[in-house]
Amino acid sequence: MDRVSTTNSYNVVLSGILRAQQTQNEANAQLASGKKATDLTGFSSDSQTLVAARTVKVQTESYIKLNENLGRKLDTQNIYLTATADAADTARQAIANAIANNSGTALMETLKLQFSAAVDSLNGQNEGQYLFAGSQTSTKPVSTTSMSGLPDPAIPGAIAGIFNNDSEVQTSRLSDATSVTTGLTASDIGTDLMTVFAEIQKYYVANTLSGPPTTYPFGSTLTTAETTFLNTQMQSFASAHSGLTDRTALNGAIANGVATTITSQKARVDSIDSMTSDLSGINETETVSRLRLAQQAVQAGAQVFLALKSSSLLNYLN
Repeated sequence: MDRVSTTNSYNVVLSGILRAQQTQNEANAQLASGKKATDLTGFSSDSQTLVAARTVKVQTESYIKLNENLGRKLDTQNIYLTATADAADTARQAIANAIANNSGTALMETLKLQFSAAVDSLNGQNEGQYLFAGSQTSTKPVSTTSMSGLPDPAIPGAIAGIFNNDSEVQTSRLSDATSVTTGLTASDIGTDLMTVFAEIQKYYVANTLSGPPTTYPFGSTLTTAETTFLNTQMQSFASAHSGLTDRTALNGAIANGVATTITSQKARVDSIDSMTSDLSGINETETVSRLRLAQQAVQAGAQVFLALKSSSLLNYLN
């Protein structure tokens, strides 16, 4: 006759109950968190992949924030470039109207307004820093505030003297593999335009006759010489406007490229989230099934334990 050890039977049943309870607890924790484990040790061979994915995600999210800030800066830059180009075109149109009407009445007042508009735009700021100042972001890139303060454009380097910016332009890294020049300087943008204003101011001063009465150029009737001069300056304004329009278009193209990069990077983050979710997330149906089986195993083990207790020889000896 084989002998059956009651103690050994208890140990087997208790071990089974403990394993089932552990499985039950793990399944409950997984259902509560939606994850297979709470630390990397619980992911076994997938842990290295998860660490690498999280590193890439953090780096990509950092680029997204930088590029979003850059996009806002480029949008602001676009506003000022457009305003500068508009000033050039409005000045051109004012001269065209004066020639068409053979009258310079209020022409200089209009040109002075457009000069001020152009200077304000070249001195445009973003988050308290001058956009077109190069690395001198705390200094106004254009110091001259009125047409009367413009130098003689015939003097070498005179127009360059009204600009306080340096030659450094910002280069922005959009990703590990892509960098783009996003900065512009006031001197690069505005030299041609300021030269035209300076030419007009020089002509105006040179042809103003002191009294009495004082006679100013561009009066109610244009002279032949004035018309000839204004025709030349009108073409110069048109050329300056064309150059500014090209720069505005380039700025817009860069802004579009940054927006496209942000979209791509956000898609990359979504892809990483999906991949890590597949690696670290649970199959809810499978986990619920495992939980139910563990619960059944605990209940069955408890019943076996009670059955063993009731079948002990000690009950009969008593």
